[in-house]
Amino acid sequence: MSKKVRPAFTLIELLVVIAIIAILIALLLPAVQQAREAARRSQCKNNLKQIGLALYNYHNTHRVFPPGWIGQNLFAWSTFILPYMDQAPLYNQFNFELPLTDDVTGSPTNLVLAQTILTVYKCPSATGPDKQTPFWAPTNSTGVLTDQATSNYVGSFGPPQINPSTWTSAGGYMKRNLSVRIRDLLDGSSVSFAVGERAPIEQNNRENSYWAGLSEDIDIWDHKVLGITFDRLNGHVDPAAFSSQHVGGGHFLMGDGSVRMVSENIDMTTYQNLSTIADGNPVGEF
Repeated sequence: MSKKVRPAFTLIELLVVIAIIAILIALLLPAVQQAREAARRSQCKNNLKQIGLALYNYHNTHRVFPPGWIGQNLFAWSTFILPYMDQAPLYNQFNFELPLTDDVTGSPTNLVLAQTILTVYKCPSATGPDKQTPFWAPTNSTGVLTDQATSNYVGSFGPPQINPSTWTSAGGYMKRNLSVRIRDLLDGSSVSFAVGERAPIEQNNRENSYWAGLSEDIDIWDHKVLGITFDRLNGHVDPAAFSSQHVGGGHFLMGDGSVRMVSENIDMTTYQNLSTIADGNPVGEF
């Protein structure tokens, strides 16, 4: 009686199968990563749409858009729109008669409230801490903004570098102590930046942005809440520039409430014209 041989894979067949599986995995992983990044980009875009809706609701109530920041109490535009971002309870706890850095008026204080992490101000693609103690210790406040909640969205200041000489004359959507109206968007609301992305730069703590406001009313702090087009998008040179961790560009909320993905290779003249609201320069395709 002959011995029955059981069927089995040969070594070569096993190696071929393993090789095929490895190739399939290698092809699948980038697709999964791309799908995840697409979802993150979609969420980032949705965050900016919510911010745009809040800005217009603020305008409908106050007849102006919020200022970039207030020099007296250091609060930023992103704090003023909290009631229109489903954050009215948080907004109502702030004491706007005192500086953001106040820590001596009871509990909770402005300083403690500024530590609140708000996901609507965080791009899902951006790395970096959710909280951070600012690099420079303030010299004229009652407290240091320790563990201040970070943000990945900053208002559009305009083309020039941010400093006291340009705080109120940069030509952008947001300024210090000044507000603009819809009627002031003379270049066209659909071709004027309102808010753009800011990714953390890991050189030092100074590059992070914060939603609540500033620690001091000086020009090493103003870029914490506003962005400029002096440096190219994703150039990562000037800490006040716009940047993102999306491949190839960054999202911008336009003055009409729409959100655009702008290429990092955009023509610099076009890019800077988009950051102004009434310079009269035409804007082409972008």
